[in-house]
Amino acid sequence: LVIGDNVTSIGTNSFASCQFSGDLVIGSKVERIFDGAFQDCKYLGNVYSKALVPPVVKTSFPVLNYLGVPNGTIAAYQVADFWKNFLVIEEVAI
Repeated sequence: LVIGDNVTSIGTNSFASCQFSGDLVIGSKVERIFDGAFQDCKYLGNVYSKALVPPVVKTSFPVLNYLGVPNGTIAAYQVADFWKNFLVIEEVAI
């Protein structure tokens, strides 16, 4: 599931209860992710954020195992509310 680079926010319940199984890529311009956006999406795989500044998150993903972030941004994600809860945060070329 790829959220395009032209998207600035992911609205409330946008993908709630989705049956998609695979990785999630959050576009580079996403600034906010609202309540329930990925609620009950049990099959999401790894999460990748292309945003240079960690988006403000008002929700949670069902699984917080792996987060890939742009080079040079790992420190910001490691201390950002919500994002810091991922088990593994790694800089990757997205």
